[in-house]
Amino acid sequence: MAIKDPLPPHKAQQIGAELRAIREESGKSLEEVARSVGKTGPWLSKVERARITVSQEDVLAMFDHLGVKGRTRDSLESLTTGEPIKQWWRAYDDVLVPGFARYLPLEAAASGVREASSLVFSGLTQTERSASAVIENIWQKPGADHVEALVEIRMRRQRRLVEDPKLNLHTVFGEAALHIDIGGPQAMREQIEYLLQLGELDNITIQVVPFTAGRRGILQSPLFLLDFPDATDHQLAFAEDMSGITQCESAHEVRRAVRAFDHTQQAALSHDETVRFLHKFMKEQL
Repeated sequence: MAIKDPLPPHKAQQIGAELRAIREESGKSLEEVARSVGKTGPWLSKVERARITVSQEDVLAMFDHLGVKGRTRDSLESLTTGEPIKQWWRAYDDVLVPGFARYLPLEAAASGVREASSLVFSGLTQTERSASAVIENIWQKPGADHVEALVEIRMRRQRRLVEDPKLNLHTVFGEAALHIDIGGPQAMREQIEYLLQLGELDNITIQVVPFTAGRRGILQSPLFLLDFPDATDHQLAFAEDMSGITQCESAHEVRRAVRAFDHTQQAALSHDETVRFLHKFMKEQL
């Protein structure tokens, strides 16, 4: 990438954390380090928290100012490489809440998503009709224009499931999702058929947690785990609640999220069992 291109978002998070640790160890203030690249303290604070984009050029200049050398320098410079990502979501800035606006660039850079939800199918697996029904009935009650835009975002995200480089998806959902009215039996049949079509793809795993799993299948809130192509990149985790989608900031929180996903996934039927379960549900219930 060109020297002035912004860093990929997941790498910007790692760089920001490393910059902060090195700066604090050196005893230098935000203002002092920021001045080395003609910026301000508040700007560098946002860079360290990955709240704004930063160029490779500025990162390398701050490394110089902080005297980062040797293997540490080599390791950090390796994080500054990567192809720029087409920021298609910027066309929807007016409808994106902050947490989701932060999540989308990271999902776009990810090679894999593992997600678990008890009550609804995930946005990456919803039909357009299901997405519209879910969005129309969230507690914030968005207007018609916002519903249309948010549905478009979900459909646009799903392209990565079939377009190269394909996104690997492992989705775990509760049986309760099959019993929530999203527009009547025909709409649910369409949703399940779409989920089964996705499940035929090599890059997608679907699993249902049946009611018979009991307490083992309880998940307090939807979880999203992001993996990246480079093995040196950190895994990221997000949780969703009434305030929106929130990133797990510490390594401890990420590990807890991974354990929660693994626990839920282990309570679920296997992919093949889930396919049979869904076919049986459509035959008997729809």
